[in-house]
Amino acid sequence: MGSTTGYTYFDDGLPATDTAKAVSQPDGTRRDIVQVSNDVALGCASAQAA
Repeated sequence: MGSTTGYTYFDDGLPATDTAKAVSQPDGTRRDIVQVSNDVALGCASAQAA
């Protein structure tokens, strides 16, 4: 089974993060991976390779 995606939002309704939930790891564990994080303090969006 695949992972699900969770989203968080800032108070003004703009997207804050896009997170893959419970992603299976090679060692058999599961963890959340932030795919996109819109950082207001830096004024930019960043993306991480999954």
